[in-house]
Amino acid sequence: MRVMVRFLGQLGQFAGAASQVCDVDVTCSVQDLLLRLGAERGGDFERLLLSEGGERVHPSILIFRGGTQVTWERPTMLSEDDEIVLSPPIAGG
Repeated sequence: MRVMVRFLGQLGQFAGAASQVCDVDVTCSVQDLLLRLGAERGGDFERLLLSEGGERVHPSILIFRGGTQVTWERPTMLSEDDEIVLSPPIAGG
Protein backbone atom coordinates (compact mmCIF):
# COMPACT_ATOMS: atom_id res chain seq x y z
CA MET A 1 0.00 0.00 0.00
CA ARG A 2 1.06 3.60 -0.40
CA VAL A 3 1.36 6.39 2.14
CA MET A 4 2.57 9.99 1.86
CA VAL A 5 5.18 11.39 4.22
CA ARG A 6 5.58 15.17 4.45
CA PHE A 7 8.77 16.66 5.86
CA LEU A 8 8.54 20.09 7.48
CA GLY A 9 11.40 22.49 8.26
CA GLN A 10 14.91 21.11 8.33
CA LEU A 11 13.67 17.58 7.73
CA GLY A 12 12.58 18.67 4.25
CA GLN A 13 15.95 20.31 3.63
CA PHE A 14 17.88 17.23 4.70
CA ALA A 15 15.50 14.88 2.85
CA GLY A 16 15.95 16.92 -0.33
CA ALA A 17 12.17 17.01 -0.82
CA ALA A 18 9.07 18.26 0.94
CA SER A 19 7.37 14.87 0.67
CA GLN A 20 7.80 11.26 -0.34
CA VAL A 21 5.37 8.54 -1.37
CA CYS A 22 6.29 5.25 0.31
CA ASP A 23 5.23 1.71 -0.50
CA VAL A 24 4.74 -0.27 2.71
CA ASP A 25 3.41 -3.65 3.78
CA VAL A 26 -0.11 -3.82 5.17
CA THR A 27 1.41 -4.71 8.56
CA CYS A 28 3.64 -1.61 8.70
CA SER A 29 3.35 0.83 11.59
CA VAL A 30 4.19 4.52 11.56
CA GLN A 31 7.14 3.70 13.79
CA ASP A 32 8.48 1.02 11.40
CA LEU A 33 8.18 3.40 8.45
CA LEU A 34 10.08 6.19 10.18
CA LEU A 35 12.91 3.90 11.24
CA ARG A 36 13.14 2.69 7.63
CA LEU A 37 13.18 6.24 6.23
CA GLY A 38 15.91 7.31 8.62
CA ALA A 39 18.09 4.34 7.72
CA GLU A 40 17.48 4.72 3.97
CA ARG A 41 18.23 8.45 3.80
CA GLY A 42 21.04 8.42 6.36
CA GLY A 43 23.30 11.43 6.98
CA ASP A 44 21.90 14.64 8.43
CA PHE A 45 18.33 13.47 7.85
CA GLU A 46 18.86 10.37 9.97
CA ARG A 47 20.66 12.34 12.69
CA LEU A 48 17.78 14.85 12.92
CA LEU A 49 14.99 12.26 12.75
CA LEU A 50 16.32 9.43 14.91
CA SER A 51 17.76 9.50 18.40
CA GLU A 52 21.23 8.18 19.07
CA GLY A 53 21.34 4.49 18.26
CA GLY A 54 18.61 4.83 15.63
CA GLU A 55 16.05 2.86 17.63
CA ARG A 56 13.35 5.55 17.86
CA VAL A 57 12.39 8.94 16.51
CA HIS A 58 14.00 11.81 18.38
CA PRO A 59 11.58 12.96 21.14
CA SER A 60 11.51 16.52 19.79
CA ILE A 61 10.06 15.43 16.41
CA LEU A 62 6.28 15.74 16.20
CA ILE A 63 4.54 12.97 14.25
CA PHE A 64 1.04 13.33 12.83
CA ARG A 65 -1.12 10.79 11.00
CA GLY A 66 -4.09 12.38 9.28
CA GLY A 67 -3.96 15.39 11.59
CA THR A 68 -3.77 13.35 14.82
CA GLN A 69 -0.54 13.31 16.79
CA VAL A 70 1.16 9.92 17.08
CA THR A 71 3.32 9.04 20.08
CA TRP A 72 6.29 6.74 19.70
CA GLU A 73 5.27 4.57 22.63
CA ARG A 74 1.92 3.60 21.10
CA PRO A 75 2.35 1.66 17.83
CA THR A 76 0.09 3.05 15.11
CA MET A 77 -0.69 0.92 12.08
CA LEU A 78 -0.72 2.55 8.67
CA SER A 79 -3.63 2.42 6.24
CA GLU A 80 -3.78 2.94 2.48
CA ASP A 81 -3.39 6.62 1.51
CA ASP A 82 -2.41 7.77 5.02
CA GLU A 83 -0.55 11.04 5.26
CA ILE A 84 2.23 11.27 7.83
CA VAL A 85 3.61 14.71 8.72
CA LEU A 86 6.94 15.08 10.50
CA SER A 87 7.76 18.36 12.19
CA PRO A 88 11.09 19.16 13.82
CA PRO A 89 11.25 21.62 16.72
CA ILE A 90 10.70 25.20 15.64
CA ALA A 91 12.30 28.12 17.45
CA GLY A 92 11.42 31.72 17.02
CA GLY A 93 12.63 35.00 18.26
